Order: sequence, then structure tokens, then C-alpha cells
Amino acid sequence: MKLQTKLLLVLLTGLLTAYLGSSLIQHYLGMRAINRFSKENQSKVEASQWREVERLNYAIEIALLNSMAKGEMEQLAETLESQRHVEGLQEVSVYDSKGIVKYSSDPARLKKDLPSELKDPLLASGQTVKRRTDQSFEIYHPVRIKESCLTCHVDNKVNDIRGIMSMRFSSEPMKAAEKGWVDFNQSFDQFNHEVTGVTAVVLILVVSLLAGMSVHYLMAVPLNALRETH
Repeated sequence: MKLQTKLLLVLLTGLLTAYLGSSLIQHYLGMRAINRFSKENQSKVEASQWREVERLNYAIEIALLNSMAKGEMEQLAETLESQRHVEGLQEVSVYDSKGIVKYSSDPARLKKDLPSELKDPLLASGQTVKRRTDQSFEIYHPVRIKESCLTCHVDNKVNDIRGIMSMRFSSEPMKAAEKGWVDFNQSFDQFNHEVTGVTAVVLILVVSLLAGMSVHYLMAVPLNALRETH
């Protein structure tokens, strides 16, 4: 192998290694920044979704509790029926003190049990539970006995947990936002790889040409001329 060829290969290898190393570092830092921004944005979107869910939950809950407080169970059933047309609302259900659905906007939910993992925390502690599943934002709110309730529920005491009110709202907007960020990250990653590959090829061609000309005119030609003079 000629000296100029060896020098050219060494030069190309060094430049290509430096370029690829630099590109990998920039790619890593860029993707890390984008992923961090993506997670922050998704957290903000989820928080916004929860605020909207809680707003709807409060409005619906007030109407249902008013009907229950007055003992107007037919009105309660009508109110639940009307909720079937609320966009994004998947279900509103009222459970009895045993955790079984007694009233629901979704007839298929009647006589269903509370999720087993929620029954004890809700009926024992009386704390509101919020959770997000793959399909829904869910809120479970214990309904406590008030003074006015004792007229009908004579066997209960004030603050006893008489039942659970649950609402499920679609998480599709959140899932769409998350998918949008995943698609963006994948597109950005692919674009980076394509740019790196094309730039590497162009760099190899340009450097090869320049290095070849430099080695030829600055080394090979002078060495040949020197050889001919001796």
C-alpha cells in the first residue's frame, strides 16, 4: 500500500470517528432534552385533564346528591340517564354500602361490584380515590350520611358511609397527546439518523477528494521530483 494511501486512510478514519462520536453525543443530548420536555408537557396535559374531570365530577355530583338528599330516586335515575349524553363521560354509578352498583348511567353496570382493590380503602377509610387507567380517569367518592338522611335511613348514624359515587371519564384526549409525542420523538430520531448518515457520506467524499489532492500535490509530486533529481 502506497504511503499516500495509508495517510489518506488514517486521516479519513480519524475524521469519521470524530464526526460520528460528536454526532452520537449531540443526538443523545438532544433526545434527552426532548424526552424531558415531552414528559413535562404530558404531565401538564394530564393535570389539565384532571382539572376538567374534577369540574365535571363536581357539577354532576351536586345534582345527584341533591336528588338523594330529597329521597327523589326517580329524579336520580333521570339525572343519571341524562349523563349518558355528556361528551367524554363513560359512566356515573352509585354503589350501596356493600359496594354493589344500585344506580348507573350504564345499565350494564347494575349489580356490579366495586373493584376489589378499591372496596376496602373506600368503605373503610371513606377517602376519595382518583386513578387513571388505560381507558379512563376515575373518581370514587364515598357518600356519608347527613342529618337529613336519617329520616329514611333510620339504622344509620351521621357520617356513616352509605355508599360510593363513581365517575369514569374517557382518557382518549390524553392518550392522543401521548401518542403525538411518541410519534414526534420517533420522527425526530429517524431524521437525526438520516442526517447523520448523509452528512457522513458527504464528509467522506469531500475529505477524500481534498486529502487525496493534498497528498498527491504536497507529498507525492515533490517526492517523485526529488527521486528524479538523484
